[in-house]
Amino acid sequence: MQLNPQERINIKRLRTDVIAKHVVTLFGLLVLAMFLLIIIHMLSNAMPLLKTPKLQFSNSVAIQTLSPVLSVQQMGDEVISISQHNCKVVLNKADSASSQTVAEFHHPCASSFMPVNNEQGYETNYAMLRENGLVEIFSINHLSTSFERRLVGSFDISDFAQVKASYGVSNAQWTIDKYNNNVVVYTQIDRQRMVVIWHQLNQLEAASIQIVEQVESFKPLPRFKQAIVVYQGQSVLVNQLGETLQLLNDNTSTSAKILSTPNQRTVFVPTQEGALEVWRSINVDGDFRMVRATQIQHSEVLIPEHAVFDRQTMLGLISNSENQLFIFNSATNEIVNQQSSEHPIDYLHWHNQQLFIFSGSDVHIYTLQNSAGITTWKSLFSKVQYAGYESEQYIWQTSQSAEYAETKFSLVPLIIGSLKASVLALFVAIPLALGGAIYTAYFASARLRSWVKPSIEMIEAIPSVIIGFVAAVWLAPFAERSLIALLGTLVFLPGIVILMAALHGYLKQSEFYLAWEKYYLVAASLLFLILLAGVFQLTSLLQLLMFSGNTSDAGLVIADLTISKTTVVVALALGIAVAPTIYSLVDDALFEVPDGVKHASFALGATELQTLVKVVLVVALPSIISAIMLGLGRAFGETMIVLMVTGNTPIADWDLLSGLRSLTSNLTIELQESSVDSAHYHILFLTAVILFAFTFAINTVAALLKRRLQSASKDV
Repeated sequence: MQLNPQERINIKRLRTDVIAKHVVTLFGLLVLAMFLLIIIHMLSNAMPLLKTPKLQFSNSVAIQTLSPVLSVQQMGDEVISISQHNCKVVLNKADSASSQTVAEFHHPCASSFMPVNNEQGYETNYAMLRENGLVEIFSINHLSTSFERRLVGSFDISDFAQVKASYGVSNAQWTIDKYNNNVVVYTQIDRQRMVVIWHQLNQLEAASIQIVEQVESFKPLPRFKQAIVVYQGQSVLVNQLGETLQLLNDNTSTSAKILSTPNQRTVFVPTQEGALEVWRSINVDGDFRMVRATQIQHSEVLIPEHAVFDRQTMLGLISNSENQLFIFNSATNEIVNQQSSEHPIDYLHWHNQQLFIFSGSDVHIYTLQNSAGITTWKSLFSKVQYAGYESEQYIWQTSQSAEYAETKFSLVPLIIGSLKASVLALFVAIPLALGGAIYTAYFASARLRSWVKPSIEMIEAIPSVIIGFVAAVWLAPFAERSLIALLGTLVFLPGIVILMAALHGYLKQSEFYLAWEKYYLVAASLLFLILLAGVFQLTSLLQLLMFSGNTSDAGLVIADLTISKTTVVVALALGIAVAPTIYSLVDDALFEVPDGVKHASFALGATELQTLVKVVLVVALPSIISAIMLGLGRAFGETMIVLMVTGNTPIADWDLLSGLRSLTSNLTIELQESSVDSAHYHILFLTAVILFAFTFAINTVAALLKRRLQSASKDV
């Protein structure tokens, strides 16, 4: 059966429609799939923050030495154990590959080996104490295939023979702590007395000898020329002269072993209740004092023995007398995991995400897994007491000024920065957008609207980097030069509006309005702009008079005020960028209000202004609110303007004259510099998730609110 031409055309159109439907559906599904993949990618890169860090046993290595290990230190990327045997100092390499003797250095047999606690760098040090009281400190360097020893400093202990005879320390085990050139040598005389010797290398002054009485525990802090002494259950901070500087704790366990971070900015003092009090060093007018940060509350910590810390993250590990290991966040001091060691722990050493447990002549190597999980919710969203800060603060600072400085990952400054910029931008965008939309949709003629609306919408197509560039190059310097003038204009603006309203009420009843009604709105707008410019010029002249030759305190304070690179400038620039988006949506909402509704209002005797306020704005209110919320989401997600104008200072306050850093600009700055799979990397993806969640929530609330208001208006 042959089909007629019309049937062929209908079949062809049907096939075309079916194919087009499937193609459109396919591309729609592809868009949804791409959107879903982006969400999954963000969540998968943020999920490692929720995993618990744990130590996984790797292997064991036997150290080829005939004597006990006396010290463990880091030499470049190699872990070196130091022991003494037959008048020689023996160095053994202890890593996952091998453990052979790499160097031997001869010393007089009468000399005593002293382990050097030098944890602030990658140098390998040890010291020798000769019979005559000469202390020699050596550094070992690995050059190509050989190990070389170098004398870095030496000093005499005055009257060393008398000290040995008086206090019976001939065979005592001396220990030396070193931080740069500050050195302290000490030994235990008996259960309650210690000999402590302070010295600074490369200085001609003789070493000072002190006898510390009634001491139960002693922890030197040579970096600050201070020490923490425990006696009679009290922890006291003293200087190198033995003078008491500060009482830390009057409830300290008598068997306490005080631990510290390698940079000596944080110390851990055990209490009788089984907790570890954390004290951090701060600088008060040039004097270093301790401020109590928090406690590590864990009944199973018992008596701490050893502690190691990662150089670049918040990871810390503590072992106790029961050979238990506690992984904790060194910034917030929260224990995130606990494990038991199958081997006795003589020393702990941490390097390159590996824990070295020295047990006799064996080294047991554990690898850390899920290291990003050391980040806790408290470190992200709560105030933290950091070393060097007198109080708890929100801080975002991923770059370290020194090793073992806590990385600071508080997201609060970034969230505050984004909210501050976007909310203040609405104060600029809403009056501009709403006023322009009311004029073009309600008062302007159709011909004028056809010119003005596309012109304003074209601003939305301008790249945000251009707006940011103009704001940084022109707006910021202009705002800085005209601070008083801008503030004065804002102060007088309500008065100008009231004056214009009163003048409008008077002119509306005069014959002038009837004669010039066609040009009245343009004339009123020009008059408003002239008054605004006049006030700005008068306040600028006032500012010039205030500063010319003014040396008063008030004048100097005002002269020092600037708003360059601050929230005010970014609010202006961001508000101008967001205004076209809100304007376009509000204009369409107002213009689509049915004419019959307006005419009904006019028929009841309402004026244009009354119709606008009581009818048009009420009908279009759901769309107006939705447009404002969409503008808020647009401002919250803006990147380049905030990046170029704010100065990028992550400050957690609402001061309008301070800088800020938003979540978006932070991602732009730091994502390319973060190491893959590091905590920093995963936290940046968490900020991306927060951005997505906020914009998704804003858009969802806007849609639901619009639907609810529209249904409510229909019911009415």
